[in-house]
Amino acid sequence: MKTRTRAIVTSIVLALLVAAPAMAKPGDYAKVGDGDWRNTTLMAGLDGALWLIDDGTLYRVDKTGKYTEVGDGDWRNTTLMAGLDGALWLIDDGTLYKVNTK
Repeated sequence: MKTRTRAIVTSIVLALLVAAPAMAKPGDYAKVGDGDWRNTTLMAGLDGALWLIDDGTLYRVDKTGKYTEVGDGDWRNTTLMAGLDGALWLIDDGTLYKVNTK
């Protein structure tokens, strides 16, 4: 094998060996953000974010774990939540609500 080809192959093999531990495998997991979500009752995905109801408060959580409180509703009695067409749909105390997320 020529020296140049050998150097290229060696570089590729080394790169793969270094990158292998960093590559995620099915079942791998990592903590995201620093929120305390132990009182979360519902979660839905919509428009690239997670929407959570925690202790009756609605939050938007981005992919880094940064979270923002949304609105001033009390959602303690919400039993279902789904994202559809850019809005959240919630059932709270037997009533259907459409929540604007923009």
